[in-house]
Amino acid sequence: MLFENLGPYKIKRLVGRGGMGSVYEGVHRDSGLRHAIKTLAPALCDNSGFRQRFEIEILSMQVLDHPNIVRVIPQPGTGDKSLFLMEQGGVLFYAMEFVEGLNLHQLLKERGRLPWKEVVKITVQVCAALKHAHAHGVIHRDLKPANLLMDKEGTVKLTDFGIARLFGSQHLTADHSVIGTADYMAPEQAEGKQPTIHSDLYSLGSVIYALMTGKPPFSSKVAAQVIHKLRYSDPQPMIQIRQDIPIEFDRIVMQLLHKTPSARIPTAVALGHRLQAMLHALGPTSLEEGSLAVDPKRDTDQQDSSGSGSIGNKLTKEGAYTGMEEAVD
Repeated sequence: MLFENLGPYKIKRLVGRGGMGSVYEGVHRDSGLRHAIKTLAPALCDNSGFRQRFEIEILSMQVLDHPNIVRVIPQPGTGDKSLFLMEQGGVLFYAMEFVEGLNLHQLLKERGRLPWKEVVKITVQVCAALKHAHAHGVIHRDLKPANLLMDKEGTVKLTDFGIARLFGSQHLTADHSVIGTADYMAPEQAEGKQPTIHSDLYSLGSVIYALMTGKPPFSSKVAAQVIHKLRYSDPQPMIQIRQDIPIEFDRIVMQLLHKTPSARIPTAVALGHRLQAMLHALGPTSLEEGSLAVDPKRDTDQQDSSGSGSIGNKLTKEGAYTGMEEAVD
């Protein structure tokens, strides 16, 4: 369904669509600002489960405010910065930051395997985003290249919290359901267990692996085969695929991909520190110092929390955040 207007926004074009809804580029009629407008499919708006999932997505994004995470935009003109969900003609929607750039899946397709120092720089930014999300009680649960957007200045932004879980939440999905994107999900997710912050770190390891080798640790056109490999096979070390990477970088990634959650690097903070220590040992780097400074009130090194959800979505080739499965030309 193509809209001319949604709330205070004039709709310019359809950017992406998926099974649960669509995303449009919208321009605010008063301010002229561009935002990404995400809608829930009209056929699902009366379904309490899908409506709740949509509301949880907004709630997850609402508690986060970080330069490496796409921002959700409050309802304009209300004077209430706590209002995000809008409705028009039975259609639920909300506005997000519109970001020009490519997601990492598109970047990988366009450029092929990336230089290891560039991958480290990307990873440190993702660590900063996860540190913030985990410190605020949010597990992403569907971290993958398509959900990481890089703008024209090289800033990486974590997107699509459609299946995120707030620590302690008991909503949306039952235990023992397989939730996430198979190529990048953690083994415990493949077993139907509730994901934790360690699951996000496994997924980040899978993202690094894909950026370095051109493919995730386990890949197949059949999701069931990927899930079987996740549970019972070990990934091929990156250094066996390309020899231009530091041994320590390979060790870090292989630890992130450990089958046992407690054997992984424990937090995004710890991972960021390991990467920066590696770079320091190897010589000068363009990475900024202190980008992952630990706030003792927010440090989650010893925190272990759980969550669950459903399959997430992608970004469009235009680069705006959409959370959609299918790009629109």
